[in-house]
Amino acid sequence: MDNLDEIIHLISEETILRFLRETNNPELNNVVEGFEKYFFGLILENINTIDSYSLLFISNEKELKGVILKSGRNLKDRDLQTLRFSKILEQDFSDLNQLVIFNTFQSKIIQLYETFGIICIPKHVLDFESASIVMPSHKKGIDYVLRFNILEFYRSFFERDQYGPNNDGESKIYLMYDRREDKVKIGRTKKKLEMRLKGVSESTIRANDPMINILTAWISPPEMETILQEKFKIKNIRGEWFDLRAADLEELDHKMKTFEMIDARLL
Repeated sequence: MDNLDEIIHLISEETILRFLRETNNPELNNVVEGFEKYFFGLILENINTIDSYSLLFISNEKELKGVILKSGRNLKDRDLQTLRFSKILEQDFSDLNQLVIFNTFQSKIIQLYETFGIICIPKHVLDFESASIVMPSHKKGIDYVLRFNILEFYRSFFERDQYGPNNDGESKIYLMYDRREDKVKIGRTKKKLEMRLKGVSESTIRANDPMINILTAWISPPEMETILQEKFKIKNIRGEWFDLRAADLEELDHKMKTFEMIDARLL
């Protein structure tokens, strides 16, 4: 695997502005003008091939700056390098999530590949079913591009051999995940969890939104809500919503080990 230091390069404001003039990209223009904070894109080294391209990230917080990662379709450990690059960006920009960054780049790559006639499918399909896939005659090939199911990945931190009942009237502590906002809600309820999910109605969060799911819940005294919210107060965004990452969820699971868990996968 290439050393990331050798394939990651900073780009100047002058280069960013030149790229904007050449592409007239409206999403990049929004970042340059200060309407948005971040831009994710791809740069082809040769417009006729996807053998070599770069992942482009541009930010405009206090100043306009960018960074690129050299990549390509046939690069060994391509997805792993993108994941490591995403981690570096998360470390430099605390409001960004490594997994969301990774999925964003992977979606851009899928769009690019498909413009070159490449069908993108999950890796497990490529490994086990590619021999039986009938490819349309106008397509030029098949490739896989890994993407994370962040909801299921987060749920994997909360597993038990046995689960408790989801009874009405019993005190529960729950975690909800907003997939659109990438935020976690720490709350309490005595209602059945599916009823509480329907009742989420903060003005900045969409009630009854299918993008909001329950990660897990525990049969627990209500005071645990305050204990957990206090523990993660530095990551509070608004109300009961927090910017939690995988390491936080692992710590939270350990904190709640003594309480009976409710299986949220059934909801």
